[in-house]
Amino acid sequence: MSKVLERFRSFGKKKKKKDSPDSVTSEKDQTTEYEAEYNNTSVTSCSFDESQLTPRHDSNEVLPLVWRNCYPLVSTESEKAVLRTLIPWGNTERGMMKDHRLYRVEKISEACSKHGMQLEQALSLRRYYIKVFNSEIKNMTHLGLGSDHHIHGTANLFKMAVFMHLKQCGTPFLTRDEHKLAFFEEGKPFVDMPQIPEFMLSCPVHLISYQPSRKGATITEHAQINWIHTQMFYGAYTRPCQSNNNASSVLRTAKKYIKDYGAGAFVFVYGCGSDLNGQLKDLGVSVLDSNPLDLTEMQNYRKGWCANKDGLILP
Repeated sequence: MSKVLERFRSFGKKKKKKDSPDSVTSEKDQTTEYEAEYNNTSVTSCSFDESQLTPRHDSNEVLPLVWRNCYPLVSTESEKAVLRTLIPWGNTERGMMKDHRLYRVEKISEACSKHGMQLEQALSLRRYYIKVFNSEIKNMTHLGLGSDHHIHGTANLFKMAVFMHLKQCGTPFLTRDEHKLAFFEEGKPFVDMPQIPEFMLSCPVHLISYQPSRKGATITEHAQINWIHTQMFYGAYTRPCQSNNNASSVLRTAKKYIKDYGAGAFVFVYGCGSDLNGQLKDLGVSVLDSNPLDLTEMQNYRKGWCANKDGLILP
């Protein structure tokens, strides 16, 4: 099996957990449990590790947040090149890759290696194009891409991973629901509430992000941000048609947030294409990926609905 497939097996594994018989719950119960924790956990500031500065909330010091990305910035040309292998049947392409023969996964992984893309990025791109080519079909089950329950459950666990990481880093914030509550408590029930990012930072944060380049070097970027929003997909730029597409939807959301809240950051679970990355930065939005996050719970949940018989997650 290719090196890309071997790497894909370990995606999201930060630590191993053993489940006791008493801890086994149904998928629905498990998802509900995490959603409840995400919505109800009180937000408190956690101290930094010993290697980091301790935040001083009683001063004007801007708190730091260090974020190390790992996914490559894929060029639009590479996206187009890999796409020919991802969607050989055009608008009749259906089903998760777990339901296809292994030789197709191997062909995709070979194309990824050739064009500087990771397998999880490519499979996310494939799902996006299946939906675009069949835009009249709203039910993902009819496309063989999983139920809305499973898809939303996975997205909620990704948000939870970001939630926990921010707490561990000592970054003070309000969740979307907490921000909405504060909005109404200010006595503005008849004012239209603007669209809200997943995490509103309680004070400006100095984001220090590290992005590996295609030449092997690491680029260090600095930005002051006020919010963080999650994107449970690979940020593709390739335009399948002249109408709405991945990039235009992300850019519209970014412009709304910039207008209402100033500079912020998107966390794409599988990173972002280089062209979309550039356009977001031009707007004042930093681009992050899931590398620092503990995705153990999310990956365990996904194994219940989009993994093959060998446990390899192939959505």
